[in-house]
Amino acid sequence: MSDITVVIESPVTGGALITAHMASGYNREVAAFPGRVNDSKSAGCNELIRTNIAGMVTKAEGVAEMMNWNSENRPKAVQKQLFLNLSVDEQKIVDLLQTKDSIHADELYHGTGLANSQLAATLLQLEMQGVIKALPGKLYRMY
Repeated sequence: MSDITVVIESPVTGGALITAHMASGYNREVAAFPGRVNDSKSAGCNELIRTNIAGMVTKAEGVAEMMNWNSENRPKAVQKQLFLNLSVDEQKIVDLLQTKDSIHADELYHGTGLANSQLAATLLQLEMQGVIKALPGKLYRMY
C-alpha cells in the first residue's frame, strides 16, 4: 500500500471512497481535492473532507507538504549514532545496512544467514528500537 491515497474526483458511492476508507483503516494518509458543491462527481471528495477522513489539498505541493516530503522541512543528519548492546544477529543486520543507503530484505536474508523468521523478528526489534526504518518494497535503511 502507498504512503498516501489521493482522491481527485468521486461520487458518494464511488469506488475511490472504498479505497480511501480502506487506506484510512490502515492508518495511511488520505487526501482529497475539493469540488463544486452542486457537482455529483465531487460529492465523494467533499464528504471525505467534511468527515475528516481526508485532508484537503488544492495543488500537488499540498500533498508533499502534507506528507512532510519538503526537503527544507527534513532534519539535517549530523552524525550516525553508535549502537551499543546489540545482539549478534542485530549487529549483522546493522553492519550490512551501513554499507548501503537501503537494502532489500532478501539481500539481508542472504547476507546474514539468518532464518526468515529470525530475520523478521530481528528487523522488527531494530525498528522498535529506532535503529532502522522499513521502506516500501521490503527495503530497510538506517535511521
